[in-house]
Amino acid sequence: MGYFNTQHKERFSAEVNGNTFSGRATSDINVVHITLTLKGILPYKKWEFFGLGGIGAYIVSGDVETGAGDFDQTTTIFGGTLGLGFHYNITPGVFVGAEGKYLWTSNAKLHDEISGVPVEAKFKLDGIIATAVIGYRF
Repeated sequence: MGYFNTQHKERFSAEVNGNTFSGRATSDINVVHITLTLKGILPYKKWEFFGLGGIGAYIVSGDVETGAGDFDQTTTIFGGTLGLGFHYNITPGVFVGAEGKYLWTSNAKLHDEISGVPVEAKFKLDGIIATAVIGYRF
């Protein structure tokens, strides 16, 4: 289980009933993820090298603000990860390491109405996740 956040500002234009409108939108996206990962480990002296792959559910909460109004919505999407990493065992119980993985998901789509006009915001969460690790085994 984990959490990440992203923010985005964008200019947009829309046509409603033959009239064209333009403006700016600001989004604040919070993601809580629940994942299952399989890891294959290759030990070598004090090192552990590993590959990993996983699947997960990503609960996306979006707060979108425009000049015409704002909305808060939540949706759940699914995705997968593939990655590589290593650990260095300082002592039998303490280690440091790093891992990198790529996240693939379907688009997160948030729907609502602002002043009676249907609005849809789409977000693509794909990307690289890099993690530094300090760990203790007990």
